Amino acid sequence: MSDSILSTGYPEVLDAGGYRMTDLDFEFVGVTVPVAIDCHSQRVPLGMTAPQYQQFLQTLEVALSADGLDDADVRLQGSAGQFFSSPAKRLPKDKGELLNVFMDEFGRRWEAEEGDRIFAAYKKQWPKDSPDQRPFDSLYRLGVAKHPSDVDVQISSDAALAVVRTDLREHGGVDPGSVTMADVKYSFLQKALTDFLFLYVQQWAERWRRHLNRDVNVVFFGRSGPPSNGKLFSSHFRDTDWIVRAAPEWSHL
Repeated sequence: MSDSILSTGYPEVLDAGGYRMTDLDFEFVGVTVPVAIDCHSQRVPLGMTAPQYQQFLQTLEVALSADGLDDADVRLQGSAGQFFSSPAKRLPKDKGELLNVFMDEFGRRWEAEEGDRIFAAYKKQWPKDSPDQRPFDSLYRLGVAKHPSDVDVQISSDAALAVVRTDLREHGGVDPGSVTMADVKYSFLQKALTDFLFLYVQQWAERWRRHLNRDVNVVFFGRSGPPSNGKLFSSHFRDTDWIVRAAPEWSHL
């Protein structure tokens, strides 16, 4: 992500394909210059105010401690912290792709008038070039998504991994080594295992979903984080990551 500032005052933000967000793109998704600069500087994510973010962090610390996850490394992923979704989530490029997203979201096909209105809005926003990745809130603004973009929270913790293994052994009655604990596509610990084992974190996420009117999506990994598997959806540790909470012995890095 470039550190230069555009003539309009917005920071220069590029997606993985080299598309640069314009001032019209920022305006379309409702992001003002100060908000964009705060996000670009990793001070405040998109979708919340500075006071909300401070409370977000403070209450997260309480929830992590209550769940016994004092070793947790916490990072923001996704468009709330990076302006664009991951490269695996591509922006639709034509009317058919927009309809596919609409059907996934709403569970029905659109009526012709709806489709015409959505496609007209799309072409007005991107008459020629369009991003490869989805800008923050863009699908919601177009009307093909039910909800605004998520706030994606990535928690990496060996304490969490140990809790999952112990639960499987003592309450599930199985050898943890015999169970596929990780999501096949994204490699995070399966939410069927983590959602009920880390109740304070889940309750924290639900409270903030209501406060922000957008989902707060929490996923767990072991301490080393997501694997570097060469796939588009891999979110393994990077120097540019938005680190919300460094694990204790990593705090000097």
